Amino acid sequence: MKKPKTIDQLEKEAIFESMDRNGNNKNAVARELGISPATVRNKLAKYGVTVVREVVVPISETLNNERNFEPYQGKVKLRG
Repeated sequence: MKKPKTIDQLEKEAIFESMDRNGNNKNAVARELGISPATVRNKLAKYGVTVVREVVVPISETLNNERNFEPYQGKVKLRG
């Protein structure tokens, strides 16, 4: 006979399935599961997961920032 899942296992599955459905949007996960975004963050931290939101920055701005970043001046050759 199969051992039943624990509450922690069911909770983890529910959170990760909701994360998949909601594109890792913690606020949407919180709404779907009826918990606060802080609770979602705390539960993810409990499972060793950190969700980092991607930021889109124009490549020209990124290159300018890298060239002007003091520790790298003269030490790194940038292509382009």
